[in-house]
Amino acid sequence: MRYDTEIRCHLDQRIREEWNKLVEKAHAPFFYRYRVLEAYRRSGMQQQLAQAYVIVRERPCYTVAAILPAYLLEMLDPYGDLKACPNMSGMRSQRSVISHFWHCYDSTVVTPNPRLDLFQVISELLRGLAMRWRAALFGFINLDAEDQNSTYLQDSGLKRYVMPPRYRISLEGYSSIQDYLSSLRNRVRYELMRQWRRAQEAGAEIAVSSPCEVDLAEVVTIIRNTAARYESEHYYPDFALQEFLINVGDQAKIVTVRVQGHLASAWVIFADGDSLHTWAAGARYDLSRFSPYYIGFFTCIRYAILHHFKILEGGRANATFKIKHNLLPLPLYAFLGQVE
Repeated sequence: MRYDTEIRCHLDQRIREEWNKLVEKAHAPFFYRYRVLEAYRRSGMQQQLAQAYVIVRERPCYTVAAILPAYLLEMLDPYGDLKACPNMSGMRSQRSVISHFWHCYDSTVVTPNPRLDLFQVISELLRGLAMRWRAALFGFINLDAEDQNSTYLQDSGLKRYVMPPRYRISLEGYSSIQDYLSSLRNRVRYELMRQWRRAQEAGAEIAVSSPCEVDLAEVVTIIRNTAARYESEHYYPDFALQEFLINVGDQAKIVTVRVQGHLASAWVIFADGDSLHTWAAGARYDLSRFSPYYIGFFTCIRYAILHHFKILEGGRANATFKIKHNLLPLPLYAFLGQVE
């Protein structure tokens, strides 16, 4: 098979439609939709030096065979996600061209028909982009172990590195929140229900709203303050996060827990086909006797089951809480090459 490649800074309407059609055809994650990519770029969520839309077309029919966003970063690990990866310690500060952005923990290569020759073209294209942008590294981050593209990336010449896992739970077989609760260990179920009862007794107000229906400054503040306890508030830049949530589309929802009018917890969730992503969360514990974080999580699980999602994605970190509540770790990998 022969291919043509395109590297674009922006996409016109016709190519946007091609891009989104391939995302749908390949069943790619929500994070690859053009509206999400543009919302992310315009908001400045990630301090990239450059961004490109990469398109690979088949000859002679000129149909789109693969797409991916690419980002030039001053350093591979700007948020410290790779601190626990000793095999990558010497690479973390190197200038890199990566796909996808760091706020996506569900990366892939968007193609409905993966083939080794296609992935070799993609690998060489990223290498060339890295050379043009004077980067030392190029490749992919946050691909899960179940992604068939992982094999093709490794066979294309990129080296595989183990990254921290993400967590998720299958909701198939749960027809109600009671089914989920019954699956928990006794002590865990008791604690979750104890927190729920306390929230009810306190008159907690729980809502699932669109971003335009809430005070996003308030939501982002509680998320940033929670991240600050782990020295990670820079992961959620204030005004950039607000702008991203406003423009990302109607697949975004905000779960809020209020006590006497005060925001006690906020969760950002994204609907993505059969999956519901719990993408960001924050809580404060000085307003009540119950844990607002528990109540936010309980609400997300209940919302997912009620709306017939098959998977709840829990993102990275906070392993103890997630495993205790039956979310399972999914190994993630980076596939990187050196520019020689």
